[in-house]
Amino acid sequence: MSYQSWKKEDLIQEIERLKRLNETLMDEKDQEIKLDYAWAGHLGNWYWDYVTNVVTFNDLKVQALGYDINEVPLPVGFQFFTERIHKDDYDYVMQNMRDHLYGKINAYDVEYRIQAKNGDYKYYHDIGKVTKRDSQGKPLFLAGIVFDITERRLALQELERMNKTLEKLSSTDALTKLLNHRAIYDKLHEIHENHDQKVMTLAMMDLDDFKKINDTYGHLVGDDVLRETADILMEYTKHHDFVGRYGGEEFLMVFIGKTIDESKVILENIRKSICQHFKKKDLNITISIGCAMKQEESINEWIKRADEALYQAKREGKNQVVEV
Repeated sequence: MSYQSWKKEDLIQEIERLKRLNETLMDEKDQEIKLDYAWAGHLGNWYWDYVTNVVTFNDLKVQALGYDINEVPLPVGFQFFTERIHKDDYDYVMQNMRDHLYGKINAYDVEYRIQAKNGDYKYYHDIGKVTKRDSQGKPLFLAGIVFDITERRLALQELERMNKTLEKLSSTDALTKLLNHRAIYDKLHEIHENHDQKVMTLAMMDLDDFKKINDTYGHLVGDDVLRETADILMEYTKHHDFVGRYGGEEFLMVFIGKTIDESKVILENIRKSICQHFKKKDLNITISIGCAMKQEESINEWIKRADEALYQAKREGKNQVVEV
């Protein structure tokens, strides 16, 4: 850098900046500050002269963003990096820095997304600290270190995605894609705890004479019937309602915020839709349904009452909705 054209005042300010930088580096050496550089993604130290707003840094900090050091206008100010921070992270990062500059927190320590030259975002972990203040406590100089943690963050995001997928698979019936037996009980316990004051209706449903379908047409057709029945049930599941495969050809459905009469209207429509759907395929498929509105009772007692209504529907000729 050529200083020949600089004014005297600018040269004095630059000398003071370099002096502060040199003193900080010497202090680090004298105190034998040793940083563990084994952490993958280490991009080196940075130094920010707060008075002149000049940042000194390892070239890796900008090279990781896809820039050649010659593309970076000198001297580099704090804004060169902050203006590239993701808009959703910007306020948090700036507040953290302000809190440290004003002495509210011991160090500047943030993780954020920063935009690379090609438009993609990297994840940086930035740690810094004021190393010099004036007699009034105002910051003069900061030193810090930065890491590129993109690979680690992306790996964590992929792990979270996989965990969510596994969680969904563990609660989903493989054939029908509805809630499985365990997940049904989890949902029932959840609503039992959180919706005690709401009216709720539980319906137990069973495809009539399903064994004959398997015996006559084979298990592949039987599986298709179960899948298509599940699709129809999902069409009638609104808002907080839910439906699951209770086991075999039996399904459980819960209507939240609906009385027994309101639920029966929906259940009748379900019964008719299933009959009509399979009739078009030359299959005589019907479903029996028992339903019960929630009372002051346990989950098992509630299910048992709906189950008794279902068996009553079976005894009385099948293909009907019975309430208790």
